[in-house]
Amino acid sequence: MSAPTFSIAVVTFNRAGLVGRALDSALAQGRDDVEIVVLDNDSRDGTAEMIASRYPQVRLIRLARNVGCPDGRNHLYANCRGEFIVNLDDDGWMSLGLLDQLEAVFRQDDRIGVVAMRQSFPEGGINAGRAMSQTFQD
Repeated sequence: MSAPTFSIAVVTFNRAGLVGRALDSALAQGRDDVEIVVLDNDSRDGTAEMIASRYPQVRLIRLARNVGCPDGRNHLYANCRGEFIVNLDDDGWMSLGLLDQLEAVFRQDDRIGVVAMRQSFPEGGINAGRAMSQTFQD
């Protein structure tokens, strides 16, 4: 089996009521070259059980203790097989067509290694944080 183009990496902790929206949005991308890998940071609210029962196509990694988000992401990265890794927060979601757009960006220039996405809210509007962009040169 060949490696997927994308690995969607999700770290979660006690988000049984929210992580489903994130996973549904990843599955709605409609691509068959995607793996979804979720790391559960020892949730106590049934998050891991909900994922295992509702999303059998998701690779679920359960930790016996909460290692936090940064260490959780490192653990995910070590277990992702995709050519590109997309971090998806457990309370976030992906707009339709996002992976197609990301693939186009990555393929246009092999010097591109990281793409940061704008954050928006379900009620509308974007994150009020300061937007930054930088052009990288050799």
